Amino acid sequence: MIRKSIILILNICCIIICLFSVMYVTCYSRQPSIIEQNGILPFWSYHMILNGNSILLNEVILNILLFIPTGYILSILLRKKSYAIIVCFLISSGIEITQLITHRGLFEFDDIINNTLGGYLGIFLYQFIQRHGKEWMKKSILPAFAIASILVCIFVVKPQEQILEKEYEFQITSVTENSLEGHCFIIGKGYPTVYSIVLKNDKKLILPTETGITRDDSEYFSCEYDYSTSGFSADISTVPSSSYEICVDFKGIGIYSTGCYLIDGEVKYTTNPGIQANNEITENGHLLVAQNHCSVYQYKGNLYWIADSGFDFEEDGSTCIQYQLWTTQPDRLPENRIQYEFDNLGFTFEDYEIEGFEDYRVAMRPLPTEYSITAIVTGYYKNGDWVWKKYFRPVLSELIQ
Repeated sequence: MIRKSIILILNICCIIICLFSVMYVTCYSRQPSIIEQNGILPFWSYHMILNGNSILLNEVILNILLFIPTGYILSILLRKKSYAIIVCFLISSGIEITQLITHRGLFEFDDIINNTLGGYLGIFLYQFIQRHGKEWMKKSILPAFAIASILVCIFVVKPQEQILEKEYEFQITSVTENSLEGHCFIIGKGYPTVYSIVLKNDKKLILPTETGITRDDSEYFSCEYDYSTSGFSADISTVPSSSYEICVDFKGIGIYSTGCYLIDGEVKYTTNPGIQANNEITENGHLLVAQNHCSVYQYKGNLYWIADSGFDFEEDGSTCIQYQLWTTQPDRLPENRIQYEFDNLGFTFEDYEIEGFEDYRVAMRPLPTEYSITAIVTGYYKNGDWVWKKYFRPVLSELIQ
């Protein structure tokens, strides 16, 4: 009797672990986005896979595998196959609705289809083992699922970071004694969006903000959404001179960092000092990234990666720098990048290195003009993984002539 009770408790623990892993992979491992995301069209992911999108193929396989334990467990609890399939469908639908409400992940009919298929495979596996499996298989399958679920959560699914630069566009175009002017809009959502500009240091200052201002540069982002009235003007006439982080308060959503700083009346894009090489680039360009002995400057439509002697260059001249760009105009990307909706211009530092710098090594790449640029990620890539990376936005005034 005691032995049966222990086995029952262990089975219940295995069931809890398997079900929790489903919730962790689909919701808890993800940071909430600013707006809800959805893929309404059924089978859209299959269409992308047929066009060569291997990333989505991996996601489809994971979604199917994820629900095999769920289907198996429901077969134990419900016994009737039709009920188990219906519950799999309802659980998956509930997860997708939760993702939609909490902004954690993408609401997709394809996920429901894939999860339900995985549940059906789990039901089939249960029936097969009950009919043809040996006794040790029947006893070990639940612990095996629990162990596999734990391994997936630890080693396969990595917590997803929230990348604000990819979610909304923000630029400061003018700073005077009385006002801070620029534009702001959520990418993939038509304007207007209700928001205020916020300055933060040890205190939080919510600035009087006029929004809905028509912009002359809106054509740069032209797409299916109208961003022409996304300009703003924030009153800073009573703000003491100091150092502030510039944030946006999207009403009803939250306060988010913009990656910009107002330091003694001047806009900066990082608080790190960066490499000051006493040349035209560092004196007149915009410092956008300062990390791990490398600074990235924007100057005259180009990006410059400036590295000092502490940078970990590859001895064989194969130092890989990632350089990826997001846009509101994915249809203008190179044909092989359209399906991914971002451009990948990663390069070997040594191949684009320029001469004329005594104490530093410098590589230069142009900023593309074929499409708008809303966000960039760059960093050092080694042995198939990031050593470091940084997301940022380009300074738009240099790109629009």
